[in-house]
Amino acid sequence: MLNDLLGKADLHIARAGKTSAEIRSWGDLSVEIFTDSEKVKTIDSFMYRFIKLQDLVGQKLCKTYLDEVGEFQDRHFLMCWIGWNDSR
Repeated sequence: MLNDLLGKADLHIARAGKTSAEIRSWGDLSVEIFTDSEKVKTIDSFMYRFIKLQDLVGQKLCKTYLDEVGEFQDRHFLMCWIGWNDSR
């Protein structure tokens, strides 16, 4: 299960990386970029992959990882989800 989730994360990262590189190649972002439908599609694609990656990490990956290492407890999941650890 964990390997499947990591594979999905890698896919989102790779696809977001390609669109991110394309967006960076445009130089400074400006309002005019949003008049070009192809550039808007590229921005939409990047945002979609970024959001999917956030959802995957927040809703599945942290919980599955903690469960597989035998450390899953509801309070751990909450701390993982909001980015905290036991040392705080």
